[in-house]
Amino acid sequence: LYRSFRILEFQGVPSEVRARLTAAFRINAVRNMLFVAELTRLLRLLGGAGIRVIPLKGVTLAESLYGDPAFRVCSDIDILVPASEAHRARRLILADGYASPFTEDFFVNHQFHTSADCPLQVQRGKLSYFLELHWTLLQHSSKDAEAMLDLWSQARPRDFFGIQAYSLSPEWEFLYLAGHAASHKWQTLKWVADIHDLCVSASIDWERVREKGERFDLDL
Repeated sequence: LYRSFRILEFQGVPSEVRARLTAAFRINAVRNMLFVAELTRLLRLLGGAGIRVIPLKGVTLAESLYGDPAFRVCSDIDILVPASEAHRARRLILADGYASPFTEDFFVNHQFHTSADCPLQVQRGKLSYFLELHWTLLQHSSKDAEAMLDLWSQARPRDFFGIQAYSLSPEWEFLYLAGHAASHKWQTLKWVADIHDLCVSASIDWERVREKGERFDLDL
């Protein structure tokens, strides 16, 4: 969004178009500031309980790739926790005010075993936050448990907006972003831009990417 604004500004686009784009950019910037505040609340909550958390996409990707949370359009919050901590993480988040359309019994006995994430939602003031709690990235794959062990073994502590959590390795970040975009049939141009900027800015070991792709049947 920000880059589009700069391109249009320098190509002599009419002022009313620039004004609309500027307003959209500012609205997105304010909204993402609120997403940052909510994400840090969640990281503090789960980290304080000893649960490892990896933020996925969203405002953290905007900051790491583009230098500012305002420079990417985000619609929700995604976090990844170890599968062994998913039940406890969900209970803590629900106790913090979030709601789920499913009961605890349904989550434990069905959703946890058949889904890759759990949708949760909270209303804070006039803004509704949608959260996806993930515990796996390779849903229904026989290689999922092995892949998650590999992913977490390479995750490293990182500061997110003043709160320490964990980050994906560059190789797993590439695999996650590419897999996410492919699973949604590359519907959004920003996903292509994210992958491009990651490849340009991160030090990715492509041999390790190839090895993981073959090892975990990712069909690269």
